[in-house]
Amino acid sequence: MTSVLRLRAFRPLAGVYTLNALLEWLGSMALMVLVYGETKSSLAAAALLFCTQVVPGLLLPFIATHVEGWSSRSLIRSALLLQAGAFVLVGTVGFGVWVFAVAIALGIGCGLARSAIRGQVGVTLSGDDVRDANAAVNLVAGLVLPVAQMLAGILIRAVSVESTSLGAAPGLAFSA
Repeated sequence: MTSVLRLRAFRPLAGVYTLNALLEWLGSMALMVLVYGETKSSLAAAALLFCTQVVPGLLLPFIATHVEGWSSRSLIRSALLLQAGAFVLVGTVGFGVWVFAVAIALGIGCGLARSAIRGQVGVTLSGDDVRDANAAVNLVAGLVLPVAQMLAGILIRAVSVESTSLGAAPGLAFSA
């Protein structure tokens, strides 16, 4: 599996996937803290989780049919910019009912980016390299979660939800 990391074609994909996964969790945690902090309602926090995970999961198959002809690079770039825009909105405006729509957009952007990156792996690599690349991507996804949660807690406590959201946006825009 580590041999795939030496492949020049895979390294940028692995980097973008890692950054996307890290910032996805960072953003989701920031949104959760924002919603709970403003409402003090576990029901509102659960609704936000529903908006970031379930609603995008239901919408992505329909969206996928409309972006099917896009190149993987264009789709990855668009998905990352959608996420960056959502973070900027949260960082500049703060809390409002609209935050649930932003959560849906964030979830859609994350899902599209993940799918497009994995699709690009299949196009870029072949044979055993594809299997090894998928194993590496799965490992990254598993390792990033606890790191992102810890980082989110530290950043939100040290600065604010809004600053944490604004800080995530340039990383996504840069990697696009």
